[in-house]
Amino acid sequence: MAAGKEVISLQFGHFSNFVGTHWWNIQESGFDYSSTAPSEINHDILFREGETRLGQTTFTPRLLLVDLKGSLGSLPEHGGLYEADHEEQPEPVWVNQVDVQRREKFKNNEFLADLANEEKTGQPLPVDKQYKLDDYVDVWSDFHRTRYHPRSINIIKEYERGSETSAFDAFPQGTALWKTDFFEDNFVDSIRRYAEECDNLQGFQVIADAINAFGGLACSATQFLADEYSNKSIFCIPVGHGSYAERLACKETLRVANVALCLQTLATHSSMMAPMSTSRGFWQQDAVPRLLANVEYRAHLPYHTSSLIAATLDGCTLPYRLRNGQGMADLENNLVLSGRKAVATSLNLPFPLEGNLLSTLEDWEGPLLQGMSACCDQENDRVWVQSVSIRGVPVTKLKGPNAPNNSSNPAFTATRVDEMLRYFLQCTSPETKSHVFAAALPCQVGAPFPNIFSPRVSPTGSLLPDDQPNTSGVRTVPMLAGLHSSRSMGAMLESLQGQAAHTHWRNLPQLAEAGLERDDYNESLEQLMQFAECYNEEFEV
Repeated sequence: MAAGKEVISLQFGHFSNFVGTHWWNIQESGFDYSSTAPSEINHDILFREGETRLGQTTFTPRLLLVDLKGSLGSLPEHGGLYEADHEEQPEPVWVNQVDVQRREKFKNNEFLADLANEEKTGQPLPVDKQYKLDDYVDVWSDFHRTRYHPRSINIIKEYERGSETSAFDAFPQGTALWKTDFFEDNFVDSIRRYAEECDNLQGFQVIADAINAFGGLACSATQFLADEYSNKSIFCIPVGHGSYAERLACKETLRVANVALCLQTLATHSSMMAPMSTSRGFWQQDAVPRLLANVEYRAHLPYHTSSLIAATLDGCTLPYRLRNGQGMADLENNLVLSGRKAVATSLNLPFPLEGNLLSTLEDWEGPLLQGMSACCDQENDRVWVQSVSIRGVPVTKLKGPNAPNNSSNPAFTATRVDEMLRYFLQCTSPETKSHVFAAALPCQVGAPFPNIFSPRVSPTGSLLPDDQPNTSGVRTVPMLAGLHSSRSMGAMLESLQGQAAHTHWRNLPQLAEAGLERDDYNESLEQLMQFAECYNEEFEV
């Protein structure tokens, strides 16, 4: 059992489950079963230990995820891990027939086939094997390696993925669905059961598709959490893929309205929220994808874009996952000032460590981090306070052998990675208060993480002088990630509100049909503008 500080995770929507699947894969890849020393990262915070009826010990995410019918591929709804238990329970015959038909219809790709072989024979997955899954990933279960508790997966039967006749695409559809018996009874009961298992629950993290009805469902869940667990932290991560096949103006206007409603509601009921996307405006049809150094991702593939968001999430949440880190409430108290609950996110993956951290930072030019929130860039931004995490730089790579130890320069006398990075940030951004966290363990990006790194990146994440053929893939990388209370977040909210306000109500029939009143919509937009205006004021940290 965990010794406290547990976090319950909720995921709402297909793209959110892409993000979550990558993130849980990253976490599980970092498990070290051979070491006798405790890991820097306390995995009990996000995972729970359990036991099957056959006495087998399990370690699964403390997770509830929600998706539409047709989103699971070959994965059974009960998660597969407790399959023996599941089959022992009395069920209608048709349930087993559905599982059989699903497995026959969805043939495992090469990675899932190797994973199944590992479970059957005990032969571990080949460490150096590269999987080319770009053309074989349709749903998030096509690349999942983490096993789920039977209560984790929740499928909405009223709507089907990809259906035009029963599209789940309007924010108020989600808020209406929350009021059904399934969510008000079953789903809420699952939350309570997880909470009762915890020794000292510190809060919830909620990943949600912001562009469709899942945003409304997630917002209703967040409001429930704020009412039911008022003394717990609620960290919300609204996400968007940012690349859309439908080039219809009506689709874009609905996305804009959905995102505006989602962010306004989360700003009201969450403790902190961090919108994430690889696009500069993920609600827009022609938004420009971000360019990341030494990363060659395909912006139209959710399999790719979600992996970068998951890596960002891995770094941003490090402060409350470290064994000796701070809690979620501490992170929020550091960043949420004067009601500014929305924070920008950033990433540097892979962090190009050249020899040692001191020499790398001395030679650094330009912004240290690349923005991962729409409309937010680190360069020329006014950042009041930030939390920056660094992974994959052990203390042995802090300084070179010739660095003086008796210098009055704090960079030369630093003895910890977080200490040196904090001093660098103080020098380069003296008006910003920086909280820095470090873990020597690198970010795990082995299979089934996509092959998105340039040929200059070695299997362990270092930069090579020239492009090199890499037959084994990149397995680990140093990285930086950040959360920033910044003026650009206010500009993003203002831009979004302006686009939503310029859309005439008659062009949003889906909202009215789903039960949203025009006056309520206009009131939400007014509240969003008031929220955005909080970021125009200057103050001392």
